Amino acid sequence: MSIRIAGRTPPKIIGVMLDSDAVSILLDAPAEAPSGFNGSEDNLIWSFSRSERLEHLLTEAEGVSAPLPTLVSVGKNSDSELLLNLEHVTALNLQGDPEAIEKSCAAMAVQLASSHLADDLTVVCVGFGQDLSVFERVEYVPDVASAIGRIAHQHRQNRALSDNHAPFAITRMGNGSDCSQPAVVIIPGELAGEEARRLLEECGSSVCIAAHGLSGATWLGQFDDYGLLVEPIGLRLEPYGLSAAAVAAVAELATTAKDSRRTNPAGDIRATPVAKLATTAQDSHGVVPEMPSVLSPTDIEAPAPVHEQPPIDVEARVLGAVATSQIPEPARRPPTDVEVRVLGTVDVLGAAQSFTSRRALDLVAYLAFHPEGADRDQLKTHLWPPDDPPSESTLANTVSRARKALGVDDNGKPYLPRVSRTGIYRLRPEVGTDVARFEELASAARSDAGERGRQQLQTALELVRGTPFTGGGGEMFRWADFGLRTHIDCMVDTTAHELAERCLEAGDPEGARRAVITSLRLVGVCEQCYRWRLMAAAENPTELRRIMAELLGLLQRESDQPEADNLISPDLLELYDQLMSGCMVLS
Repeated sequence: MSIRIAGRTPPKIIGVMLDSDAVSILLDAPAEAPSGFNGSEDNLIWSFSRSERLEHLLTEAEGVSAPLPTLVSVGKNSDSELLLNLEHVTALNLQGDPEAIEKSCAAMAVQLASSHLADDLTVVCVGFGQDLSVFERVEYVPDVASAIGRIAHQHRQNRALSDNHAPFAITRMGNGSDCSQPAVVIIPGELAGEEARRLLEECGSSVCIAAHGLSGATWLGQFDDYGLLVEPIGLRLEPYGLSAAAVAAVAELATTAKDSRRTNPAGDIRATPVAKLATTAQDSHGVVPEMPSVLSPTDIEAPAPVHEQPPIDVEARVLGAVATSQIPEPARRPPTDVEVRVLGTVDVLGAAQSFTSRRALDLVAYLAFHPEGADRDQLKTHLWPPDDPPSESTLANTVSRARKALGVDDNGKPYLPRVSRTGIYRLRPEVGTDVARFEELASAARSDAGERGRQQLQTALELVRGTPFTGGGGEMFRWADFGLRTHIDCMVDTTAHELAERCLEAGDPEGARRAVITSLRLVGVCEQCYRWRLMAAAENPTELRRIMAELLGLLQRESDQPEADNLISPDLLELYDQLMSGCMVLS
């Protein structure tokens, strides 16, 4: 749906109703249904049959940001289940039975903590759910004052992230923006009047609140002997709820999953504690509370362990390479699943599929050389022409195509994760570059003066397949013009000189010749390269004359002068004369 309404004013969505036959989207105001959806007579409901084949819909939705990350199931009636869009509701006043409210808040927190319907989401549990902090989305605060401070922080973060762009709910829906940072604040304890007033002032801008006694809120969840009444839509439901014991069991399950993944990453441990959860989560009557259909205990995903990374030199990070002083041996370089190659035609080894979008390839290459990441403005500035900046939709689609082309690792994690909570796009450490590999080989060779070091220099130069950053057209890889191309040329040139010297010392003039030819293909004219070429051809006068004639021709074309002898240094001319006269003896 998000794709199909692209370019249109997105509707305001109240929630989603699920029943055995259809999925129905409830709208706040009438709107014409997009293709593939059936609209009600009043155009307030869009629906499609659950019997429809979903393969093409899943393909169409691949890589699209979750448009409704705060959907949460609050209850069911005899026919269907309601998933309420808290981001639209903004403020939900929970009234009635305190125990029912506590259980409903617990159920909402557990759902949102592990929901597959959200990409980036923060769940703030106020005065409860401290154990749920095992989920990376959940933050526990002890009281309302702390919650208000946390909300203020969220607003500052969102303002810095949005920078005068449209609200997140608007950019996600229809534009597929990858930048969505909603927060849901859940408060089961009854509020005082002043607390409710202050919280209502903090609502909005992707911060939504569900709280007991949030007087003044437009939306009401009334718990009574008949269940849950949701106003203003007048829907009567049987509410979902989880007891404190059930919440503790869920937290224990997530903790077990997290610990097991650290010790056995390949193991499937999610289903192991389910029986324990079922027995522990019984309510006071010995009945296991029913979980909403959008969440079951085996759906719970624990956050992946944070891998420790070695310290990275700031200058080396800019070039996408680990500092050579920190990794003297190539074997110490973290293994990369995917390698972005720029030492020739740009391509990506190990990608899941070919890049059909040149801009997506440009984006991946840019991020590969900026491991610290980049925000939206940086990507727009460096990847698109200044007179033709992309829309939010274009940027999001480019990121999505890049993510899809790169694919995922063995654990199903994308090599290009979704935008961070601070608005940064960053590749996983498993994505490397051929430039980083080149530098590590050259660095290791400098600590080994023997044959192994010479082979490492040769291997590094063999990574050079042609002129760097070719194959993308004039408007591609412009960001590499600001120092990176020069750095690569100098890196290759220096390595070629070093290898040529070692080859001559080892009695391998052909190896020396190949080394400097690799550099000359990049830099064009390098007197030091021609010096090594002359020395490699010391025993071949014909080759010596050809090399000198070639150099003179290049200098004439570059200087636009008919005579170029005066452009050659006296030292090189003296070397040439000595070699031609047979006076130079090579050791």
